[in-house]
Amino acid sequence: MHSMPFSIKMVSGSPWYERKGDVMSTQPLRYTIQDLTGGPNIYQTPCPEPLFKRSYISESVLAHEIADKYCLGIPYNRSQFERNRLNVPYTGDDLSRWTINLYEKKFIYLMPLLWDSLITNDEQIIQADETTFLVLRIDGKEPGSRSYIWSYNTCKTAEHPIHLYAFEMGRSGDFPASRLMEFVGYLVTDAYPGYNKVARVIHVLCWIHARRKFVEALPTDRSLLVLSKQFNAIQKIDEMFKQEAKLQNLDAATRLEERDLIIRPLVKCFYDWLDLIEPTIIPKTKLAQAVSYCKKYRNELFAFLDNGNLPMHNQVSELSMRNIAIGRKNFLFYGSPRGANAGTCMYSLVETAVANHLDPELYLNFLMENMKGENFEKSRDHLETLLPWADMPQKKCLQSCPSDRRQKSPKPLQPVL
Repeated sequence: MHSMPFSIKMVSGSPWYERKGDVMSTQPLRYTIQDLTGGPNIYQTPCPEPLFKRSYISESVLAHEIADKYCLGIPYNRSQFERNRLNVPYTGDDLSRWTINLYEKKFIYLMPLLWDSLITNDEQIIQADETTFLVLRIDGKEPGSRSYIWSYNTCKTAEHPIHLYAFEMGRSGDFPASRLMEFVGYLVTDAYPGYNKVARVIHVLCWIHARRKFVEALPTDRSLLVLSKQFNAIQKIDEMFKQEAKLQNLDAATRLEERDLIIRPLVKCFYDWLDLIEPTIIPKTKLAQAVSYCKKYRNELFAFLDNGNLPMHNQVSELSMRNIAIGRKNFLFYGSPRGANAGTCMYSLVETAVANHLDPELYLNFLMENMKGENFEKSRDHLETLLPWADMPQKKCLQSCPSDRRQKSPKPLQPVL
């Protein structure tokens, strides 16, 4: 311990913001620094810049609440009991308003960079899917009309994984066509015809969807199961997945060579077998529909053999929809398109952060702290330093135990009946 030639005493002020009605006020801390050799001097701490004008919410608190909702699926109103217990002054409605403001005033400027990175990804592969979500108040539509959230993702071998979501009024193929207007490459989807409107892409379909057709056609009498054509088809597809699983740790070029040697003959054998059994199948049965599906989309199901980075399935997109499905079950709906757009932005940032091994709460807090001041949105160079794979977020927001849930091969690669 050393004796100091001065003493410090707080005179007035509070480090907290005070809310009076709808107005936020703050009184910075003021200290008296008594110089033991002279008179008193006054030091006043600078007032921190608020996240929003006339708002008392802090970056860390809002990041925590958003992470709870969009990572854990906890609705804002469900956590109100905890807020009451802690005697905090804001409500679920306040959080909804702040989330929308955060998107419209700050995060909206980051989204074009993420979309550009997705469209121009080095692998030239995008995997897409869509699901319903209820939005209550949409101009020109009846309350409760069906709306959709669309998911667009890089493949699992991408250097910088990206998972983006978009709220759309419907399921028309015009929506993905507009989003992917500048994309040239491979588009991995299910067989929904709307994706055919996307131009300048090579369509690749999912073998798990093809397999599912035969599962749905299995006979109800289990004594006939093993001898059925449906079971035989499933076994042949499972063998493709089994061999594909052995190639997962190879680089793209080597995987492509091994696929030509091992998996391509299996796929050809499967289609030769379909040609052989097709005349013996009763028309308009589920088995006939399964065979017809595979033959109709023969080129799209063969397409994964042309690129070592292409997957056999679209599980990356379906897994990316898991959080959306949990949210749909827990908080049921968005009140307006503004809320839906803000929500899909938060999902995009959270899921992309997790895929890049970042802690989503730390990353959201990092974004808010670094998206302040005037005209921050006009500096593209500054915004690029905030992307999840940039050096600064990777240093400050890295998870202690990184999650590889977006990078692992879907399980099971050999699906069970």
